[in-house]
Amino acid sequence: MKRLKLSLAILFGCCLFLGATSKWRVSGNVRDMFTYLDMESPSGFTYLPNSTNYNLLASRLDLKYRPFKGLEFQVSMRHRIYQGDVLFVYPNLAESMNHDAGYLDLTTLCFSSSEAFWLASLDRLKVYYHYKNIELTLGRQRINWGMNLVWNPNDVFNTFSLMEVDYLQRPGCDALLVSYYPSSYNQIDLAASLDHEHEAKIMGRGRFNLGLWDVQVIGGYAYRAGLLGGGFSTSVGSVSVRGEVMGGVSPEGFSFDDELNYTMTASLGLDYYCPNQLHLHTAFLYNDHSTSTASPFMNLFEVSSNYNALNLSYGDYEWFGEVSYPVSPILTLQALCLVNLEDGSSYVSPNAVFSLMNNLDLTLLGQALLGQTGGEYTPIGQTYIGACRLCYSF
Repeated sequence: MKRLKLSLAILFGCCLFLGATSKWRVSGNVRDMFTYLDMESPSGFTYLPNSTNYNLLASRLDLKYRPFKGLEFQVSMRHRIYQGDVLFVYPNLAESMNHDAGYLDLTTLCFSSSEAFWLASLDRLKVYYHYKNIELTLGRQRINWGMNLVWNPNDVFNTFSLMEVDYLQRPGCDALLVSYYPSSYNQIDLAASLDHEHEAKIMGRGRFNLGLWDVQVIGGYAYRAGLLGGGFSTSVGSVSVRGEVMGGVSPEGFSFDDELNYTMTASLGLDYYCPNQLHLHTAFLYNDHSTSTASPFMNLFEVSSNYNALNLSYGDYEWFGEVSYPVSPILTLQALCLVNLEDGSSYVSPNAVFSLMNNLDLTLLGQALLGQTGGEYTPIGQTYIGACRLCYSF
């Protein structure tokens, strides 16, 4: 808590005095999103109402300072204020979200009542140094090694879920990243991180260009297991093809479940832009370390915390489909779905994005969690969600 308050004071203090120099860069956004939920009340969950709602007022401030070429400091602050009837249904929601996955506790619950709560966090706090063909990054950062667009078995440090629609920047981790570029098209990385449970991840990556193929090999230690995997991206005609795989073997005395001490996750994605700018995208996931059930409401708040690179779904086989089309310069339509091919449950999300002006967007978002009660996307039954979000970026 003290560390967070000190960081907040430093951040706002810097903002007050940054005005006169080009060494500072400030960006961010302010968002307001109202969400309405219509839910089933299946047997065993009779305490849940048929409908509820909440409003999310959120902001993000990114502050970067570059004292000289090759050195940069970044601090990014995230605020979220929730209010609405959903807090009467889940009175412990504030406490359940008041956690920080990183080694440093940079999240705090600033205010909480039966009607609203306010969360503040620093999800980027890092220093970056570049000298010739070597880069060093230390602190809270996003290490994105994924090559696919939906499921990323190679993204060991910062797993995310496509269903987390209001966190486009994605979570970070407390880590040291060293990158070496032997040439313009090849890269070697070494990264190490610690989380809030003092669990370590130590991974290395080599990324290479082989003609029309970008290939990477990843290995190291994470999740108390030895990991080895890789990925690729290429094109077949006008179709972009991406794939990733990650395998893990646990040491003696530790197993991923009661029977296995090894696991593997693999994903394959294809996308194509038609001549009229219609975008088609599909992907498949195989996950042999899946779990059979999801916890109630896990699909709505901080979904990414439910997954890791070796467990990207609650089913062994998953399918994704997406279609999007820019109707005009100010309107883009999109529809996507996630399907658990074992239990038949699905997540369907149509949305429309209106560009009201250069820095102001309005998004109308729909979400439907369909299937039998107890499925991956329907732990408490079918749920229908409608949301409206207004976002101003600066």
